[in-house]
Amino acid sequence: MPNRFLSCAWMLLLLASCGRTPETYVKFVNDPANGLTLQRNVGDVWYRAQLLPADYQILLSRSGDAGIGNMERDSLRAMYGSYYYVRFEVGSTQAEDGASELNLHYDATGNFMLVMGGDSLSAAFCQPIAGGRKGAVEYMMAFPKEKPRSENITLVYNNPAWNNPIQQFTFSDKNFDVTLF
Repeated sequence: MPNRFLSCAWMLLLLASCGRTPETYVKFVNDPANGLTLQRNVGDVWYRAQLLPADYQILLSRSGDAGIGNMERDSLRAMYGSYYYVRFEVGSTQAEDGASELNLHYDATGNFMLVMGGDSLSAAFCQPIAGGRKGAVEYMMAFPKEKPRSENITLVYNNPAWNNPIQQFTFSDKNFDVTLF
């Protein structure tokens, strides 16, 4: 009887974990209800921060193709799993009127910091990317995982050139390690 119960529990677990497609995974990561995407407005300026799990980066690197073997998956996870990836956007609601103060700032690395407890991490790289939104600037960053995470992570953004207050985005650790594969 206990073996039958364990077999049924194992089958249910397998069925529950097999239901994620690349499309549902991307929707999960992009859905603000899941805590990986945070947005706020300050006056006419809006900020959006998104923490991207390693499997999301793997999916991007493979142009959306999730068909990989276990050995390749483990190798890619080792490569991408050593960083926290963050996408950050800042824009103006006044952009449609041509009143946007935003400009592309190429050396923005010093404007971002990742905080965990008493530790703070600087970005290993911070690259402006073409987000395609009028009056907005988008960055992709990677922060090295220097030690195991044991709590929430806060992205701190400060750009004194824009005269806006320091922005903080705290990501709950509940969904950091959500996987696709």
